[in-house]
Formats: sequence, structure tokens, C-alpha cells
Amino acid sequence: MNVHSILRVATAFSKSHAPEILTGVGVVGVFSTAVLSARAHLAVHEAVLFEEARTGIDYKDFPAKRKWELVYRPYSVAALSAIGTVAAVIASNRIGAGRAAAAVTALGAAQQAFDRYKSSAAEVLEPGQVRMLEDRVAEKRLDETKDSRQTIVVGDGDVLCLDSYSGRYFTSDVETIRKALNDLNNEILHSAGVSLNEYYNAIGLEPVSMGEQLGWGDGIMLELDFNAQIAEHGKPCLVVSFDREPAPSWYKIG
Repeated sequence: MNVHSILRVATAFSKSHAPEILTGVGVVGVFSTAVLSARAHLAVHEAVLFEEARTGIDYKDFPAKRKWELVYRPYSVAALSAIGTVAAVIASNRIGAGRAAAAVTALGAAQQAFDRYKSSAAEVLEPGQVRMLEDRVAEKRLDETKDSRQTIVVGDGDVLCLDSYSGRYFTSDVETIRKALNDLNNEILHSAGVSLNEYYNAIGLEPVSMGEQLGWGDGIMLELDFNAQIAEHGKPCLVVSFDREPAPSWYKIG
């Protein structure tokens, strides 16, 4: 591998892992600044004692210029380290925020494309065909989770359910889920909306990492689709899916 290739690979790696690298620089910078500040303090203390012994003047009576001359050199390296640390932390935060914004934008575009596809399918297909399509989607989602060996979250009901969006199993019943849905729809209609994690909390599931960034807040009530399927070992399972997927930037302030 020639020098040009090495530089190209190194540049690509640094761009791809810039937040991690800058965070590491910030962590190292914190410790470096502390060590350099401690050393500078000792150096200044020794310089002040030497200057007092040489001149016979107490430090508090030194001219301001002389005080600055005794202090700035030892502390300059520590100050530069502190500035570099702060700059690395700010840069890491900006890059991370930019990437998160780009991911949210991409997710929103994908969501809009999916909604257009679903709406177009409903316009072209007969009602019975739409139901057959929904059944097939639920069946495939069930097949995808057969080998996941997930722990089933035990709820108040006795019906095995599958959350189609996250692929997690839980026990509940239609009435309990519908009651939770009604409460959430009341929030959607009369407040800023609800997050995906609020939905999961209402049906007894643990929150997910992106659950606060995704939700429903456009004033349109959420509907759920219940699809009866047969899970592993012939056990009945209720596949629960949304009529419209949660969207990014769902919250409204004011």
C-alpha cells in the first residue's frame, strides 16, 4: 500500500469516527489540563519564592507587569490544553448533532415514502386485497422474530402479542391495548402529542433508544391494526401494528 492509499484510508477513517476521536481527545485533554495546571502551580510558587528572596519584596507588592511575567509562562501550556479540550468537545457535539439531524431527516423522508406507498396501495387494491396484504406483512414479521429467542414481557392479559414495530413479544389483550390507545389519542388531540416510548409504557413494554425522537403529534388519532397469526409451536399470536409509523420531530411547543 503506497503513501497516497494510506492517507486516503486514514482520512476516511478519521471522518467516519470523528466524534469518537474528538471525544477521546477531550477526555485526554481534561486529564492533561489538570496535570499541567498542577505543574504550573508548583512552578509559579517556586518562581514567586525565588523572586521574593532576590528582591526582598513581598509578592503582593510586586508591580502588575512582574506578576504577569511570573505567571503567564508556566500557565500558558495548561491554558492551551484547556482551550484545545473545549474545542474538541464542542466539535464532537456539533458533528454528532449534525449526523443525528441528517438521520432524522432521512428517517422522515423514508416515512413519507412509506406513507405514500401505503396510501397508493389502498387506492389501487380492493379492500379484501388490502387485508390479504396486511395479513402477509404480519405473517412475515412473525417469521422474522421466530429465531430471536426474545423474552416475553408478561402483562395483565393472557394473549400472546407481537409489537410489529420493535419485534418484541408481550402478553396483553385487545381491550387493554385499546384502552391505552384511547388515552394516547386523547393526548394527541389535546396536547403536544405522544412519543413512541409513551406508547410502549402504556402497553407495558420497555422504552427504546429512539423512542423519544419518534412519535405522533399532528392532531390525527392513531389507529392500531390487530392481525391474528400462529406463532411457533402453534400458539396463537396477535400481531399489533400502527396504521401510520411514528415520525421524527413529532413534538410541538406552543
